[in-house]
Amino acid sequence: VLAPGTYYLSAELSITRSVIIEAAVAGSVVLNAQASSSSRRRVLNINPGSLGVVQVIGLGITGGYTVSWPPDGYNTGGGVAVVQGTVSIVNCQVYSNQATNGGGVTVMGGTVSIVSSQIYSNAATWDGGGVYVSSGTVTITSSSIHSNSAAWGSNVYARDGGTVCSLATNLTGVYEYGGTVSACAAPPPSPPPPPPPTIGGGASPPPLFTYAPPPPSPLPSPPSPPPPSPSPPPLPPPS
Repeated sequence: VLAPGTYYLSAELSITRSVIIEAAVAGSVVLNAQASSSSRRRVLNINPGSLGVVQVIGLGITGGYTVSWPPDGYNTGGGVAVVQGTVSIVNCQVYSNQATNGGGVTVMGGTVSIVSSQIYSNAATWDGGGVYVSSGTVTITSSSIHSNSAAWGSNVYARDGGTVCSLATNLTGVYEYGGTVSACAAPPPSPPPPPPPTIGGGASPPPLFTYAPPPPSPLPSPPSPPPPSPSPPPLPPPS
């Protein structure tokens, strides 16, 4: 977690393992490469390996410069370059970076998610002023990519096997050169809730168990009748 402030870089930040880089307060941290044609460097180079997972959260990313002619292998991704891995760029602002290709963000492989972020005011001499995808898969969700500049694909450029899909994001300034840019498939709907129990008027569900009352107790036997009274003595004969 980075404390609020602007961090001025003298070299690019190279990420080679799984890590979370997060601002203590979203929007309060700026990484500034303060690069130029005489001191070229990008802000972030992300290459954690194919199984690595990197999250970049709540940062401002600016001041990268990787323009070169002729291209020398270090001319893409002025702000961020992703080589491989699973990478999430969340609630970030990528702005005022320059490159030959991919002024703001370059993706050369891996699976990248750009979520609730803004990518703007970046420039590429050739392709992809905002986002340049030459390989890998990029999903852009609830983000804004605008006001970038390039000869082709001012905001988004997809070439070769690169794929880009957007969800809740309106992409303009798009150029496809062997890659694809499309809307993401809608997520599957949630299953319906279970029906409420039936109350009258309908068939009730079968009972979970049945109740059998205990057999009735036998009635008590009536009391025995009293023994008969003794007969009275016979009357004497008349005199």
